[in-house]
Amino acid sequence: MNIKVLKKCIIAAACFVVTMAAGCGVEQTLIIDGTGNVNQESHVYLTDSEDAYLGSSLTSSDFALVGTKDINGVPYKDYKNVTVTTVAETEGMGMGANYFYYCSKSRDSSQNMGLGNQAAANAGEPNVYVVDTITVTLPFEINCTNGVVKEDKRTVVFDENQLKGVDTFYAATDNTVLNGTTININAVNKKYYKKKPVINITADGIIASIKNNAKNAKESFKAAEGKNQVEVSLVNGLTKKVTFYVDTKAPQCNVKKSEYKKNFKLTFKDENKIKSAKLNGKKVKNGYKIKKAGKYKLVVIDLAGNKLTKKFKIK
Repeated sequence: MNIKVLKKCIIAAACFVVTMAAGCGVEQTLIIDGTGNVNQESHVYLTDSEDAYLGSSLTSSDFALVGTKDINGVPYKDYKNVTVTTVAETEGMGMGANYFYYCSKSRDSSQNMGLGNQAAANAGEPNVYVVDTITVTLPFEINCTNGVVKEDKRTVVFDENQLKGVDTFYAATDNTVLNGTTININAVNKKYYKKKPVINITADGIIASIKNNAKNAKESFKAAEGKNQVEVSLVNGLTKKVTFYVDTKAPQCNVKKSEYKKNFKLTFKDENKIKSAKLNGKKVKNGYKIKKAGKYKLVVIDLAGNKLTKKFKIK
């Protein structure tokens, strides 16, 4: 189970058991090699009351009960999971030759965290998580980070309880990656598209967040139908925003039959804007009345390039 999804489940369960719970815990340990392979060991610590709600879900998600752990004088059941994946396959994670970053929070999990913390506060509990850390060992020396570096200079601990409000954890050999000056949002070179483009994000610094329409997005994603507002920020505060529209639908008009009487009022519309509308090759406006009998061909094109063609007669 993805650790973000898991934490959502913990929050949901905590809302039910918080009056009895001392607060659950989550610890992740990641060992990443130079090719981007990630060996991940995850531990979830539950009190007996929390275990009644979450224990079976954990075991069905490849977590195993491996014993107990004492946290602040309280015994917790210790559930462990080991997975092998890659940086590229892990949502929100990225790594270069001398830097690493991990966006640990999603919009949804942050909202659920807020609900869980409010429930905990109402019950007199200071925090849903008594332990919430991510420990990462990297294939390079760490001299610049928002975590705490261990003695080996290659391992850093990110304590989410101490880093509240921080969406992206990072570690680097030096601070040059903090001096990023360029954000590239590839494939966005016009305002309107009639097919959904794949958006690719690159930068010369550490990316703190990528959002499309205020929701977290990956470094490569397919644009949504309608309005897209992409915002990319680096950890040094540099931000780039672009707005574009995807319109995969042709314009619409009121020509539904093959024949109409004189003074037929022609109407047409589109989700965005009409680029051109021509009747027998001549420009016409929405609401144009056709007074003469004859054969007609209407061609309407929107700003994305979608075309509507209708042939009909006026008697």
